[in-house]
Amino acid sequence: MELLKGSGIVVFDEEGKHIRSVNRISLSHELEWELRLNGKVTTAAEWNQVVENNAKFTISAHTAGGEEVLQPIILAVNGGNRQTELTHSYVMVHTEDLTVRSLLKKSRFIRMAEDNKTLVSVLDYKPLSNEMWMLQVNGKPLLESGMDMKLRPQDELEVNLVTR
Repeated sequence: MELLKGSGIVVFDEEGKHIRSVNRISLSHELEWELRLNGKVTTAAEWNQVVENNAKFTISAHTAGGEEVLQPIILAVNGGNRQTELTHSYVMVHTEDLTVRSLLKKSRFIRMAEDNKTLVSVLDYKPLSNEMWMLQVNGKPLLESGMDMKLRPQDELEVNLVTR
């Protein structure tokens, strides 16, 4: 655990029993991180063991319980040059009929206007008068009419803070 914490790549919860994020990537509540040491799954109880110099760590995401095939959607927030602390990615689970709008509402850290068409804040950040949130799906700008576009597994929805 000391090695992982010291890396600056892995962030643990307050209790130190669960991985919260890896390399600025978080998982939705339906997913969990799995840590393997030399190919063997390790539990939180084993995280304080001494490791050898040539030890190999592997961290991967899987569905809670591990029964289902992971069909992810990536929700990426980009704070740009001005708000770099907002930059983070979230791996979410794809479901049938998942739309851009429903994913944004499901995210818990994005607040939409009452009309459910525009973003008010992301991670509690409200854009300044010369800034705005711009949406992209798979690298292509999303128009307001695209909010009801259905997403497919492996799609990436980007929320970018841009200057007007």
